[in-house]
Amino acid sequence: MILGRAASVGVCSLAVMSASQMRVEDRLAGASNWSSWKARMVFVLEDLELWDIVETVVPAPPATAPVLLAEYRKRNNKAKRTISDGVRDHIIPHVTGKALASQMWAALISLYESSNENRKMVLHERLRSIRMLKDETVSAFLARFTQIIHELGAVGEVIQPNSLVRQALHSFTKPWGAFIQGIVAREHLPTWERMWDDFAQEEIRLASESSGQRQ
Repeated sequence: MILGRAASVGVCSLAVMSASQMRVEDRLAGASNWSSWKARMVFVLEDLELWDIVETVVPAPPATAPVLLAEYRKRNNKAKRTISDGVRDHIIPHVTGKALASQMWAALISLYESSNENRKMVLHERLRSIRMLKDETVSAFLARFTQIIHELGAVGEVIQPNSLVRQALHSFTKPWGAFIQGIVAREHLPTWERMWDDFAQEEIRLASESSGQRQ
């Protein structure tokens, strides 16, 4: 248990602990955490030397080999229990009644792989179509942009930093055009953090300039 606590973050903790000891937040809740859960569970099953009978359908030994058959059933039951212990209660009905661990795994893939792909497509479309609103502050706009990035990350989709910056630059309102041209003209695109800071500083400068003119 001490070792499990010391490695409480990431897949390492799940290799040390059995699936029944998974933190509730690490258990499969649905499409929202399917990608991360799947990676962790594969790691657990590999550590328990059970992944081979989960990944593919392994034929049972014949009844004429009782020792091998008993070992097969023991491993299959352990794999089924490991998967069941790793999901939340509302997922259990989707895997009960399956004779093989591989069938349980296939049921989960059928249930969540397609929905995950649909979720990715929806989020990518949102990212392509997002635009800064009139009178919206830089921080408010980039926070909305970042939220989509985080949602993509939750379904296992990682966007390269340069692509994020380019997409964001194309999403600002027209009054920012001249400032954006200055950024694009640089030898290297800024990092996401530097871009956010540059826009925030420019927004402060413009607000100060506008305030001075009114006075």
